[in-house]
Amino acid sequence: MKQRNNQKKDKLTKVIVEIFHKNRKAGDTIAQFKPHKTACNESTMANVLDREFKQTESK
Repeated sequence: MKQRNNQKKDKLTKVIVEIFHKNRKAGDTIAQFKPHKTACNESTMANVLDREFKQTESK
């Protein structure tokens, strides 16, 4: 019984690998996400809490 299950798994694995390799050779590609840089993170919000921040870099 175990040998029979192993043969089925081996056959299934072989089929899956063949499908995988066949699809990798296809010329069509799936569009991939490409992140775009956004504007710098400068907030236009007022300093409502009136906190003071130490700025190490000059603008």
